[in-house]
Amino acid sequence: MAASVKVIHSIGILYTVTLVTWLYLTGVFVTMPAFYKDLSPFYYGVAQFVAIFIALNTLVNLALTRVCDSFYNASWDSGDDTLLHAGWVKCTHCVRMAPPRSHHCAVCQRCVLKRDHHCFMTGTCIGLRNQRYFTMFLVYCDVGLLYSSYMSWHYIYTRYGMHPLSRHFYHFIPPFTVTEWLLGYLSSDFVNVSLLGCVCFTTVIGTMFLAGAQIVMIVLGTTGYEYKKGVRKYSRGVYENMKEVFGPYWLLHLLLPLPYVAHTDRHNMKYL
Repeated sequence: MAASVKVIHSIGILYTVTLVTWLYLTGVFVTMPAFYKDLSPFYYGVAQFVAIFIALNTLVNLALTRVCDSFYNASWDSGDDTLLHAGWVKCTHCVRMAPPRSHHCAVCQRCVLKRDHHCFMTGTCIGLRNQRYFTMFLVYCDVGLLYSSYMSWHYIYTRYGMHPLSRHFYHFIPPFTVTEWLLGYLSSDFVNVSLLGCVCFTTVIGTMFLAGAQIVMIVLGTTGYEYKKGVRKYSRGVYENMKEVFGPYWLLHLLLPLPYVAHTDRHNMKYL
C-alpha cells in the first residue's frame, strides 16, 4: 500500500475519532447541561448515558471494521482441487483462484471476500466480515451527528438568540465565525458550538448517504459491485439477507456490536 494512501487512511480515522470526542465533550459539558437545566436530574442522567452509548458504539464499530478485515488469504487453502467449486475465478492481480463474490482491491492489493467498496474513512475494504460493523458505525454516526446538530443550534438560539436561517446567518459561516472570534466579536463558546453544528450538519449528509446505500445493499442481498452489474442471484429475501449480515439475533446486534460468523454459500464457508 502506497505511503500516500496510508496518510489518507490515518487522516480519515483521526477525523472520525476527533469528531466523536468533540461531540461527546461539548454535548456532556456544554449543550446538554443547558438543555436539561430546568428538568429533573434524571433526564440529564439518561441523556449522558445515551451520549456515552452512542460514542462507544461508534468507536467500537469503527475499531471492529478495521480489525475484522474481509481479506481472502490463499494460505488457508489446502491445495485440494475439490475446493475449487464452480464460481471460483482466477484473480489476474494475485494470480491465484479466489472464492465467489470476492474481488481484488486496487488500494489494498488484496482479494476481498464479498467486497462492497474500499472505505478511506476506516482505512480498509468493506466486505464479508466487517460489513455489519461498518453499517452500524455509520448508523450511530448519523444518530450522534443529528442529535448534536439539533442540540448545537438549540443552544445557540436559546443562549445567543441567533440561528443559521436568521439575518445573523453569516455568523455561522466558518471563515466569518473564526474571523469574528479573532477580532473579539464572538465568544469562544459560540465559536465552539456553532462550528460543531456546521461540521455535524455537513458530515451527516455524507454518512446518511453511505448508511442508506449499505442498508439497501443488505436488504437486496447484494454488494455495490454486484448491484452495478445487475447480479441478484444471492438474495434470499429481506429477513434472511439481514440475518446473513447481522446474524440470527440481528435486532440485538443493532444495539451491541456482537461477533457473528456469516453463514454464506458453501463455497466460502472454509474462509470465514
